[in-house]
Amino acid sequence: MIEADVKRVAGQRCVVFLDVDETLLNPLYRWRERLSEAMGLQLSVEAIEMAGGLDNLFHGDPRHDEFAKIAENLREDEAFNSNLPRVDGAALGVARLMQLGVTVGGYLTGRPAKVRHVTEMDLAAKGFPSAPLIVRPENVQRWQTASWKVAVLDEIASRVGGTIVMVDDNPSVAEAVLERNRRAARVIAVVLFNGPLTRSLIMTRKLRTNIAVHFYVAEWEEIPGICRRYMGDTNCGASSHSSA
Repeated sequence: MIEADVKRVAGQRCVVFLDVDETLLNPLYRWRERLSEAMGLQLSVEAIEMAGGLDNLFHGDPRHDEFAKIAENLREDEAFNSNLPRVDGAALGVARLMQLGVTVGGYLTGRPAKVRHVTEMDLAAKGFPSAPLIVRPENVQRWQTASWKVAVLDEIASRVGGTIVMVDDNPSVAEAVLERNRRAARVIAVVLFNGPLTRSLIMTRKLRTNIAVHFYVAEWEEIPGICRRYMGDTNCGASSHSSA
């Protein structure tokens, strides 16, 4: 975030950062279509969801390297990342956040910098509020996304007075935030979005909300109420060193 963006959120009680893919926008149907065409497969969205994502689906597959090369190109393709449908409930959930007075601090995404502009346009076209888009830098590998996101959030948390809440469907991000909180003076609340790629994992691992460590498992109908918890006390996230 640039200095002006930090100043914009510095006095807010609750500042929410939102993941993009599978949290606000749903690219799974496009992934199914393009990979099926490119690889001569009959993929289904249901199979991708049950596997918890394409990386898991192709793990150990003889065609994994072929998939990885195609996927890398698609992640940097502007047309592929444009005009995606919204995740069910996302627009209404974010609108409800705004009605409650929760500030959307920005969109924190693992998408590469090459698709920044089309992502900004798509979020605006789908009715999401104007806020900074923070994309993964070129020097950060995709497998480093979770640690990079936590570093960004940590820097922001050190510079604003209110509570930071991260909404993300990636369990690795949630786990990294919780680990960060064990050694930080001010915790960051994390909402693991119960979305298309996380539902099966949440069920199999029996993940549950744990308010004591500021960890929540929720769908969009529940997220505004969770964030509202952090509106009354700007220091409510300062109960450091809780453990999961």
